[in-house]
Amino acid sequence: GINAEYMGHFLSVYFFSPRPMAIGRAAVQWGCFALSSLLMLVAGTPYAFNAYSVALKAQTGLDQASVEVITNWLNIGFSIGFTAGIFMDRFGPRLACALAALLTSTGNVLVWLQVRGAIAPSTALLAVAYLLLTQGGILLYMAALITTIHNFPVAHRGKAV
Repeated sequence: GINAEYMGHFLSVYFFSPRPMAIGRAAVQWGCFALSSLLMLVAGTPYAFNAYSVALKAQTGLDQASVEVITNWLNIGFSIGFTAGIFMDRFGPRLACALAALLTSTGNVLVWLQVRGAIAPSTALLAVAYLLLTQGGILLYMAALITTIHNFPVAHRGKAV
């Protein structure tokens, strides 16, 4: 099997080091670009809410008015997304990704618990869950985008975005 200590060292050296060792700059740039693209795709999942809102409504027994309230809170989460940029500028991509993981995980767990019936479905709790999901998604998107922008020379940044 894989030695956990070795894997932790590998990850810390190759992915979290400011100057990755034994990997060329171009490989780091394009690897980061690929990973950032994947993160941006994952961060955009709250945009698909309308695709599964009917199933959410059926599973939780909520009415259409409740789903519209949840959608409004989802939109509020997107509207106050500028806070993600401020956080990213102040604390950097590592803390931004950590906070994004915390927010999206919390939001997803809250939704999952309500859909599975472990918690009684609540419009207010689902609204908070989707607010957390959108904030986490925007934070993840900003961290991925800004990191990609900084990894490429000024002449090629537009192509990377």
